[in-house]
This record gives sequence, C-alpha cells and structure tokens, in this order.
Amino acid sequence: MKAPELNSRLWPALIIGLPDRYRGQALETQLSAQGIAWERFPGVLVADHLPKDVVDQAGARLLLRRELAVGEIGCALAHRAAYQKIVRERRMGAVIFEDDARLIGPIDELALIGLLDNSRPRVIMLSYKAETTALYRRQATLALTPMRTVVPPTTTTAYAVNFSAANLLLDDSRPLTHVADWPVRVSSTVEYFVFSVPVARPDPSEASTIGSSQRATASTFASTISRWAASISHVRWLRHRAHYGRYANYVIHEFLRMPLFAKARRHALNSPDKAAISGRFVDTVARAWR
Repeated sequence: MKAPELNSRLWPALIIGLPDRYRGQALETQLSAQGIAWERFPGVLVADHLPKDVVDQAGARLLLRRELAVGEIGCALAHRAAYQKIVRERRMGAVIFEDDARLIGPIDELALIGLLDNSRPRVIMLSYKAETTALYRRQATLALTPMRTVVPPTTTTAYAVNFSAANLLLDDSRPLTHVADWPVRVSSTVEYFVFSVPVARPDPSEASTIGSSQRATASTFASTISRWAASISHVRWLRHRAHYGRYANYVIHEFLRMPLFAKARRHALNSPDKAAISGRFVDTVARAWR
C-alpha cells in the first residue's frame, strides 16, 4: 500500500560527512558512475556538553550501561537531520550514506522502491554486519530478494529509509538516549530488511570521525545478576517504560538482542529456527501491547 500524499522522490542520495573532514569523494564517483544523483549532507560536530533536551545521558546509562560519546551524539544528530529533510520534503524516502561508505555492487532502484513505496515503516540496510544480522525466518537468499531481520542490524554506513520509518526514527531520537544504529523505542515497529549480497561497506582505510565510544560500566557477577533480576521481574519495565516505549521493545532490548547477535555471529546470515521463533514471538508481543 502506497503511503498517501507523498512525492515519489528517492534521489538524490544523501552523503553525511563533516564539511572540514569530508571523505566521500570516492563514493560520489561511484554513485555518478551508476547514474545516481547525490548531495552532500552536513555532519554535526557537537560540544562536549549538551542540554538535556538534546541528549539524555541518564537514559543512555540505563539502556547502554554507559554515556554517549560526543562523536556518537553528532552521528545521531546528523542522521536525525536527514530524517527531518525526508519528512519536511514529504519524500517517499531516501538513500543515506555515511561518507566512508564505498559501493561494492550495483544499487537496484526498482528493488528499493518495491519495498519503500509503502505505508509500513521500512529500512533497507545496504551495508550490514553479518554478526548482528539475524534473519526473521529461513528465506530465499537470491541477491535481490529482500530478507526481513528480527532486530535492527547495527550499522548506519548505508541504508534506505521510507517516509514512515523516517517519521518514527525522528520522533524516537528526541532527546537522544542511544546510538544511531540501535533505535530502542522503535525496534519492534520499523521493519528492517537486507539483501543477501550487500552493496556497500565502510572503507577500512578511513579513520572514524566518531572517535572511540565510552566503555560500558564494568559488570561484576553481582551487578549482572542484579540487572537480570530487574529485567526478568520487569522492575526495569515498570520503572523505566518511557525509555522503551512499547513492551515489545523492552523484550527485544533486554532478552532477544544479545542472544540473536550471538547466534548471528555463529551462523552469519543462515537464520536458524530459533531466530524464526523469536521473530514470531516479537510479533505476538507487539500485537498484544499495540
């Protein structure tokens, strides 16, 4: 079903980069060679201290067990600005690259439009990490066959997003409590897809402009048991439900995310039966608490 009252614009692609440290010239050449229009989209360089209406470090400590680093905040704000552009211009969607992305295959516009021209919130990962990509069920693995993932893959190097997803992701990111590639409050709502063959990857020769993130608070045996007890007993949900939004998001973040990533690391893109069961469970929970 096509989203109503939207224009059909998917291009130009947006390439996010800091103006004084821009690294996207090679990507621009690759996109132009495929006949794809693009535009540079400014990254965000933030100060060391931001007001709470921009970033909620207490929420970050709850969800990530650490505070967001300055570079992570800038990255998340830049992607949020891209979502604002999509919503403001009422575009069907957009393809978003970080400036260290490099194409390793052709971009199939028809395949993208086939998924994005829809009222359901959808994101197509053009670059992804196999170790954090758990497929929703056993699916065909043809190169241009879209495959649904159980939870969001953790990368923002290159992806396509439609209007509905941009609108949800925009709302979810105010104030920031998480990194750009793990949107906790919409993790059960936005549908994520991958193709079995990625079309982009980060350039390993380019240094990250995000910088190193702060390490999570070191866990002792006692603190790990305490956290699990609070999660299983749902004390965390009762006390902090505003940070999760929906109960399905709580289930994904507290119980499914890490086991699925561990399974993905072992099996790469071969989704085992348990991942499919988890996916159906997420849907069941989402319907029950909608």
